[in-house]
Amino acid sequence: MRVDRKKPSSERLSQPSIQRRDSVTISHEGHEYLAGLPVDPSLELGARTAIESCLALRHDESVLVVCEVGQDRIAAAIVQAADATGASVSAFVVGDDHARNDGFNARLSARLDEVDASVLVATVGGLPAEFRRRLLQTGPRRRHAHMVGITDAMMQQSMRADYDEVHAIGERLRARFTPECSLKVETTAGTNLVVRTHPQHKWHNASGLLRGPGWANLPGGEVFTTPLTVDGLLVPDGGAFLPGGEDLSRGGRLRLRFARGILIQVEGPGADAFEDALRDTTNAMRVGQVGFGTNTSLLTSVGSLLQDLKMPGLHLSLGYTCGELTGATWTSAMEIPLLMRRPDVVLDETPLMVRGRYARGIGPD
Repeated sequence: MRVDRKKPSSERLSQPSIQRRDSVTISHEGHEYLAGLPVDPSLELGARTAIESCLALRHDESVLVVCEVGQDRIAAAIVQAADATGASVSAFVVGDDHARNDGFNARLSARLDEVDASVLVATVGGLPAEFRRRLLQTGPRRRHAHMVGITDAMMQQSMRADYDEVHAIGERLRARFTPECSLKVETTAGTNLVVRTHPQHKWHNASGLLRGPGWANLPGGEVFTTPLTVDGLLVPDGGAFLPGGEDLSRGGRLRLRFARGILIQVEGPGADAFEDALRDTTNAMRVGQVGFGTNTSLLTSVGSLLQDLKMPGLHLSLGYTCGELTGATWTSAMEIPLLMRRPDVVLDETPLMVRGRYARGIGPD
């Protein structure tokens, strides 16, 4: 069914927000609801970046926006940015009950098969993980922007980045890596690590730009792989994020020791909580990813995982490998990212990063 994309009048936009519903699961009603909400001007540029730069949505294409109940503000900005392109826009506003409903999920899957692009605007734990993963199954046609954990602050900061530049930095980084190379990592907080790459594992440039079928997390800005081995001491002074996305307080005082890519010792305040999070999960003690942040619009951490991972620097993640992108043949149901502030990174014998800044020829021109 073709969706009416007629813009609401200025009189309608000046009225108080439409009365909140638990969910709106008919696509034309979801679109009408979100298109009729007033949008905070501070969200508009980030929304246009997502639609026009990251998804590269064209006027002759169709897009479905899936919004978790309570995330209406950002989803409204996304819908109205999509409307402005002239594309055919539909939307669902979904609560937990509908996300678990087989009939609705069948309708959602059918709609996803019809559109050229999709966007999910959601919190980290508000909708079932199985529901969120369904949108990542893009097939041979669809481009998908995964905005899970997105906040107003991210829309106003990391989503305003020049994503062509972010992508170019990622490509210059990937060009430096050989199939078997060594990264020596040091920080003033005490990190002293040696990371060796796996000859069969790929470095993936998760810049946020989508120019063909597939999906990307937004905000974008990360290059990562699954390493062969990690040895030494890591002090996560940039944050240690537990599976629910919460930052473990005093992460900068934890001391994590690795041998051959496996966590073998945890010391310091918060060690018990950290070890409890890992207990009873297969491969949770293994290093699943090593990554570089490439979003140079970010100057300081804000204590939010989705954004801080993209700030220039280095991070490791325990557990989850994202094997469909890295080529790893193992993974874990858990992911715990560990961030380091202002690292010095030497690739083989060549400086790659100095105090968190990329060496000449990698960073912005």
